[in-house]
Amino acid sequence: MNQENPISGSFGDEDQQAQETRRGLDTVIEHLLEAAREDDALRQALRRLAQQVLERTQPQEAAAAAAEPAAPRDARAAEADVASLTSPPTERELRLIGAAAPQPPPITGPTLSRPPRAPTTRSEPSWEVAEVADDELPLIEQRCRLKAEAAQWAATRQRWEADGCDFATDIRPRDRDLIDRARALPDCFLWMCHPDGPSPRDPSLWEQIAAAFTASANALALVQSSIEHKERFRDLFEQSLSLLAEAQSALRSAVAAISDRDDTDQSRIHRWLKRITSEQGVFIRRHMRADDPADPAALPEVEQRIEQLHAHLTQRHQAQRQRRSNLQRVEYHLRRLSEGTAVNPDHDWQVVVGTVDNLVSDGLPPSDARLRELLLPHVERMPDFDSVPQNFDLVMREIDRYLSTRPSADPDRTPAAPSPQVARVRKLLEGKAMVMIGGDRRPESQRNLKQAFGLSELYWDHTAPHQPLSVFEPTIARPEVAVVLLAIRWSSHAYGSLKEICDRLGKPLVRLPGGYGVNRVASDILDQCSAQLQGAAQ
Repeated sequence: MNQENPISGSFGDEDQQAQETRRGLDTVIEHLLEAAREDDALRQALRRLAQQVLERTQPQEAAAAAAEPAAPRDARAAEADVASLTSPPTERELRLIGAAAPQPPPITGPTLSRPPRAPTTRSEPSWEVAEVADDELPLIEQRCRLKAEAAQWAATRQRWEADGCDFATDIRPRDRDLIDRARALPDCFLWMCHPDGPSPRDPSLWEQIAAAFTASANALALVQSSIEHKERFRDLFEQSLSLLAEAQSALRSAVAAISDRDDTDQSRIHRWLKRITSEQGVFIRRHMRADDPADPAALPEVEQRIEQLHAHLTQRHQAQRQRRSNLQRVEYHLRRLSEGTAVNPDHDWQVVVGTVDNLVSDGLPPSDARLRELLLPHVERMPDFDSVPQNFDLVMREIDRYLSTRPSADPDRTPAAPSPQVARVRKLLEGKAMVMIGGDRRPESQRNLKQAFGLSELYWDHTAPHQPLSVFEPTIARPEVAVVLLAIRWSSHAYGSLKEICDRLGKPLVRLPGGYGVNRVASDILDQCSAQLQGAAQ
């Protein structure tokens, strides 16, 4: 016959009460820790409480320690209270008050008796870093620069301590200065200044870490300059990401030489790189994986490449600003010409031609759409220059090529009324042929000229730069050809000797400085060879 065991029942009740008590304590502790993050006094009080709990739960060790004479605190231990003001509670302290660490534990590393561990054996970061936005990069850069300074100081401090320097006068002021500056930056934990931080056998390892933090900060500055123009200077943007990946990987390797933990800012940089490369579709070939670490010894070369890329980016920015200024200059002088406000139109045209020449010399493609749209409304009014720079001639050829391939005008648009000169030219050329030399053939202009002048044919073949003049002679020599038109703005300068061929064959040569419009061509023909055409007609 089974009977209920009153003792076991009472234990069950006590277990339930204990669980409720623990849950209540967990809630209290959680609120205390949340408040301690903002309250220095509360945080120190919790530390003292943790120490008391530790002493009471280890009575034998505490009694033995009490029986021994107290050893004087060394300088580093005496400074622990100051350093702790900017550091999170240690795992041991948090365990004593029954809570889990609210953030990654401070970096700890090998002591003087433990050799550094090879970076290639490290695993991925031991804690997850939250998503890193673009606007966090300036703050990460600031923390990296301060950590570089603190790491350099750690090397100096370790050497000074070995030499027995005075702590109060030589070390404490520098420690406090770094700690105060770290307090001014959000989430800045100078683990290299913490009393429980690494103490490598070779102080030069700190200097390597300082160089890695500096390289990462410089790479971050470069990325922030290039990301603003990532679409315009895509190549430089992707190169800056690769340099940042190499710098942060070298930082991780340098920290790995003295510690088992990653630096939080290095982890943030890595997380940001993973996000931005995914969003922008950029593939970084090296140093984004733990098994492909960058060598910290190569940091001087990395710094040199960062500096070179930054100079290249600066030059691009300056060239872009200069290009924008020159385009505005062209627009200004063309507007003066179109509005009739130019005091000396020839001067304004010379400024336009010279500025266009400079734009192409500085790398602007002759086919640039912005430049073409500025010049296109004015090409028909362009004066007859004796000579123009080669780059300006290239721009004019591109405009001509664009016009030759552009779809025909709206058929519903009413064309300009023919001028009286068109009728006069028609009487002189009707039933005859004409040759056009220069530029690319424009079907619409060719059709309009044939119809307006009643031509039997308008010979207009593609003209290549520096094409020999001999290729035109057979066409010019045809008996039905009455006149030769030379589009001087689109032709090579060598075509100036074309007049000799025309004179020898008895064909008038007409230079067209103003374009292919029917009215303008008629005016140029009458101005330059009306008497010769009338004599041939008689």
